[in-house]
Amino acid sequence: RIIINFAFLGLSTYIPSKTTCSSCRIEKNEYPFYYSIQQDTTSTRSGTSHNNSISLTNSDLGIEKEKLLFLNESSLNKQFHTLKSLNQNHLNIIYEKILQSLPENIDLRYLTVSILNNTGCYLEIPHTGVSLTIPEDAVLLDQDHLIFLALLTIENQMPILNNKQTRLSPVILIGPSDITLVKPAVLSFQHSAILESSWKLNLMFTDDIIHWKSILTYGQENISTPVYLQFNNEQQAFVLFETMGAYTLIGESIINNHASKYLQMACFYNQSTLRLRFFDKTLDAFERCLNEEFAMKYFLCDQPKDFILHDYQDQICINVDLELSTISRINIGYKEISLISFWTNRIDRSCFIFIIPNLQMNNDDRINNFMDQFSIHIDVYQPTILENALHTRLIINTHH
Repeated sequence: RIIINFAFLGLSTYIPSKTTCSSCRIEKNEYPFYYSIQQDTTSTRSGTSHNNSISLTNSDLGIEKEKLLFLNESSLNKQFHTLKSLNQNHLNIIYEKILQSLPENIDLRYLTVSILNNTGCYLEIPHTGVSLTIPEDAVLLDQDHLIFLALLTIENQMPILNNKQTRLSPVILIGPSDITLVKPAVLSFQHSAILESSWKLNLMFTDDIIHWKSILTYGQENISTPVYLQFNNEQQAFVLFETMGAYTLIGESIINNHASKYLQMACFYNQSTLRLRFFDKTLDAFERCLNEEFAMKYFLCDQPKDFILHDYQDQICINVDLELSTISRINIGYKEISLISFWTNRIDRSCFIFIIPNLQMNNDDRINNFMDQFSIHIDVYQPTILENALHTRLIINTHH
């Protein structure tokens, strides 16, 4: 079941931070409506109810993409007929074409669509830190069109990395491909690179999700560079571009140097099983992790903890202790993971499972207290860089 949410925009004035695009300003009510598509899932992050939501059905279960039809009983049916009377019915056709053209197995929770016309538009994918600003007069259109913004989360749709490279941002798809921009648009997203370290950064692009190429090396731009890349001090990147397609940021250490990036560790628990997940410190990575764990009925024990990963040929060590008292612990697991697994993003879909033992306490009160909650100590470190180790103590409520 797919849900599509329509809402008249009440956007506050939006100006991307520290960009050179002075015309990238979107005022309130510059376009009729904005809508985003999301799967009806167990995610509590995107499950907010809206009175103006409209349910759509799958018209053909045999096709790869859902062909969405408006329901006559929808509360927004009147609005849709108003758009039809304003010669907007062509948007439904464009919308279905967009869904048919999307890459295989795309996650519709991370797809958003907007009307595009000469007044420009603004799109964002909720809870991901990804947004797109199309300035006024950036397109030459006789009538309203649709534009979409999506995340690609399937490994075979991403650039192939060698063992020295790491992906530093979400993989973002913008389309459809028949839109021509005459002014640069601004794509904004989070990244995980510690820019003060020794990075060689490349912006990757593809127009077919297969053949990726580097279109910019940061710091080596020239007059023929087709895009412009800028960073702020809050782990945010801005790309000025004019070509529809997919973009992502990758990096590697400068020769004879060691780059660093931010990771996060999140701890999930259910029925004596502890799951540790590691991912880039970006909102989109955390959102995907939450959706995956919540779908398996695991709950988040605490907010994610930061961990700095250095490009040293070193193991990443994970140690988990169960606290018995203020002065005693028992070890419930120790793992060593190769740097390559972390550095090349192979760790994103992996988890480390630890089983909480069924302990026999000396008295009934301690048994009851332990069954209600317990504490664990987690250490994550690279042996040659112990000063950047992650040490955390988590209290887990078993009746969450």
